[in-house]
Amino acid sequence: MHLFPHSLRASLLRLSISPSQIIQRPGHIQARYKGVSVLRRRKTPHVLIDLDEDPYPYLRSIMDPARQQPRHAQKRGSPRNSPEVRTSKTMSWILRHGAQKEGVKMRPDGFVLVNDLLANGRMHGQTFFDIEQVVKNDPKGRYSLIEESGVWYIRANQGHSIKTVNMELEPITFAKQVPMAVHGTNLKAWESIQTQGLSRMNRNHIHLAQGVPGDAVISGMRNSSQILIYIDLSAALAAGLKFFLSANGVVLCEGPIGPQFFARVENKDRVPLKGWEGAAGPGREARAVLSEGMDAGPAPVTEGRDKARPKAASAAESTQSRDAGGDVLADRLEHVQLK
Repeated sequence: MHLFPHSLRASLLRLSISPSQIIQRPGHIQARYKGVSVLRRRKTPHVLIDLDEDPYPYLRSIMDPARQQPRHAQKRGSPRNSPEVRTSKTMSWILRHGAQKEGVKMRPDGFVLVNDLLANGRMHGQTFFDIEQVVKNDPKGRYSLIEESGVWYIRANQGHSIKTVNMELEPITFAKQVPMAVHGTNLKAWESIQTQGLSRMNRNHIHLAQGVPGDAVISGMRNSSQILIYIDLSAALAAGLKFFLSANGVVLCEGPIGPQFFARVENKDRVPLKGWEGAAGPGREARAVLSEGMDAGPAPVTEGRDKARPKAASAAESTQSRDAGGDVLADRLEHVQLK
């Protein structure tokens, strides 16, 4: 085993070059290292280092820039994605989840300075024009780009896991504000969702779309969703759940949304799952009974019956009739099997 000067060993270790990759020659050392001198286009990258000099500065200067790039500066997405898609994925991750980790200062409303975003290592080589094109071409309207006093800001419209973000969302106070609220998921997740309901997981909200894949608007759902869960907004709102609309039309709810609020569940071919064809879900039998009891109301009074009934007794009979109806309804509910 060769002995090397301490300064040389320290420099090599800083570059992750082990002594086994070093060959000593009279007056020089030949270091074979995959990341060194690749720009020389040699099959076996190598460099000759003078024993009397500290090789670290020289080695750093000729190393492949891709090897020098810190791990945290790599873009998101697959190398197979287009540059614009990778830029969008990187922006989305920083603006929704990674701003604090990456040292990008974020306002309470989710906006960050465009210059701060561009200064981040993951956005290396990107320009304002690149960001503007991503925002303009995004099919789901994920971003908002604004100018305030000559300074540009950008934010993700929804999907945050950063707890300090407090978006100004439009409250949904009645079901008819949106055509529908549907959540897309996969088969594996559905196994637990059908009994435990929907939760926001590590995000700030559960995401619901106002349409399904194939409709004009599908923000809030992945196109690859295998299961479509339609939410009974009226029942959920009546139960006290709060729903909101994001700037790009995604329906948001802090949740949890229990299975009793699943109005219908379909597969990706829009075929309803067995047991979830209509007002489906655990407790649907009880809801049907209650609905029947409440919607039926008092029996219609015909002209003949009204004339034949003594007016003095009508109030007492009405009370007796309601009590009897309540007993029947309670008896039917008692025999409902909750799953």
